[in-house]
Amino acid sequence: MKRAVSFLFTLYLVVTLFLIFFVRASLSYYLKAEFIIGDKRVALIALIIFLLIAIPAFLRRRTLEPFLEAKSRYIVPVILALLFIFEVIFVCSAFFYSDWDPAGVIDAAIHLLRDQKEDISINYLSAHPNNLMLVFLYHKILFLGRTITGHESILPIAVFQCMVFTLSGGLVFSITRRLYGSYIVSYLTLIIYILAVGLSPWIIITYSDQLGLLFPLLILWIYLKVYSGRDEGFITSLTITPYLIIGVLASFGYSVKPQTVIVYIAVLAASFIELIKGPSSRRDMMIRIASSAVGFILMYIVIHLVMFPSMGLTLEKGKAFPMTHYFMMGLNAKSDGVYIDEDGALTDSIEDPREKRMTNLKVAGERIAAFGPAGLAEHLKKKQLVNYADGTFAYGIDGNFFAGRTSGDNPPVKENFLTPFFDSFILQGGSCYDLMSAARQGLWLLILLFCAVSGIYFFAFPDDTYDPSYGLFIIQLTLLGLTLFELLFEAKARYLFVYLPFFILASCGFLRRIK
Repeated sequence: MKRAVSFLFTLYLVVTLFLIFFVRASLSYYLKAEFIIGDKRVALIALIIFLLIAIPAFLRRRTLEPFLEAKSRYIVPVILALLFIFEVIFVCSAFFYSDWDPAGVIDAAIHLLRDQKEDISINYLSAHPNNLMLVFLYHKILFLGRTITGHESILPIAVFQCMVFTLSGGLVFSITRRLYGSYIVSYLTLIIYILAVGLSPWIIITYSDQLGLLFPLLILWIYLKVYSGRDEGFITSLTITPYLIIGVLASFGYSVKPQTVIVYIAVLAASFIELIKGPSSRRDMMIRIASSAVGFILMYIVIHLVMFPSMGLTLEKGKAFPMTHYFMMGLNAKSDGVYIDEDGALTDSIEDPREKRMTNLKVAGERIAAFGPAGLAEHLKKKQLVNYADGTFAYGIDGNFFAGRTSGDNPPVKENFLTPFFDSFILQGGSCYDLMSAARQGLWLLILLFCAVSGIYFFAFPDDTYDPSYGLFIIQLTLLGLTLFELLFEAKARYLFVYLPFFILASCGFLRRIK
């Protein structure tokens, strides 16, 4: 099983990289990202920069490794604190409103804060109830911010996202240390995380891709802590089981960003593998699986019977877009599977939920038949490029992305002396915007290349530390599931961002024996 997953993981990455490096330049597809430096050159530049950092570190590993081991309890908190401070300065200086789904969520949260429920777009929330949790959380954060400062501001949400991004960086370091047993590799992974995620302009956008970042990492971190058998720390000292916590996190994460549940499915798959391995582990695995299911169900009940009703919003029944809608839209040849208004209008025009699903499946079937085998393969090829060939993760693309620092009657955001500097990097047309985009493309391609190399390594040299139920199996299986999800349903590079830390964790696997 472990070699089969490594093989599939490597295969899909090799195919994806081939499409990016040798096919995409001559292929026209929806939302095609263009950069000032070609993919091959920018990947080479990123590789050279990485080697300039990594080679000296590994050459001095005999002295550097014990030093980092002894001092990491001080170094890592300082790095994360500095990262958080920079992120807060960044978002407070450069925040802008974005007029697509984030606008609908923020408007609803602010109207709740002002007790203006009649002004909330019930039609939007009824069609997209997956955003209810964001409205709930944002309202609580805005309320807390107003209580502390005495005035309304959108910035508490942005600062909260800085906390999410920083905590995620700490989890990436901890998980890497547990997986690969090297402080040098852990610091290299943390550096990549800071560059790819911690300093990403996506931290400004108030939406589920940002808040959802934390849940898969927490689930993986708890799973690894339990699997390693270590008894230190708060997780194993709790009276409830860690698997119950995993179930709660999976359920809550699903309500924030549906894709976050993929890692939970991978954890359950690993547990079922343990279940069939032998009688000695069967009882324990059954208890763990049952505990996680109980946690998931209990959290689901709390969310839908306590948290959502507390907002006092009455949604229109039958208005919600079902999963069949996103499956149908993922087969739209005009948009290569990306969101398109005409598909949204079709689903929205049907009132009966069953009829919605049947119509979606009927249209999807017609599109598959029209494609034929060769046409479907071509469509999936374009979707894979839409998803994987943009290192900015479709930054600046959705709707009126840069709507400004004022938005209707929402709290305006003041500029400061740092705003023009940051704007030059994050606003389209800024003097450094193209350079920023190219740098992110190079870093992303480097991560994908290293993921492929690590996949080859674990396929060719499996050992007992790479067990089917251990972390690397979970990571690879999760990313395979994510790719399948994006190929089946609506496509967009942004949907990969929530699992970018997993790609980073997988990318440094081939370095684990260099100590």
